[in-house]
Amino acid sequence: MQAGLWAGVSVCVLLALLSGWQDRRRLRRHDPDAIGIIDWPTVLVFSLIGAAILTTLALNA
Repeated sequence: MQAGLWAGVSVCVLLALLSGWQDRRRLRRHDPDAIGIIDWPTVLVFSLIGAAILTTLALNA
């Protein structure tokens, strides 16, 4: 069970890195206020919260 939790942590961290990179790309566009499909800062926050929760569960398991 613990290996699955750590795998979930790694997926959440990779998703956070991807969303940070995508938000940086959005900010460097010619028109950064153009509407995109995905709100990358929200994805970043939720993936970091998920990583924190899964890390806590993995350490207590």
